[in-house]
Amino acid sequence: MKVWTDGKKLCVDTEPDTEIDVGEVSDTNKRFRRFLDAATGYTAKERVKKMKKEVS
Repeated sequence: MKVWTDGKKLCVDTEPDTEIDVGEVSDTNKRFRRFLDAATGYTAKERVKKMKKEVS
């Protein structure tokens, strides 16, 4: 995972590991969402809303 800022934006680049089982994938996704919540201060729903607003 690579994390950087671009002005006021938090940028995250990840690369999936195709060798792990489904249980690990689920756990990794939960931890990643918690990281984004803590790093941005926004919930997943709020982040989606902001991204949609930027695209429009």
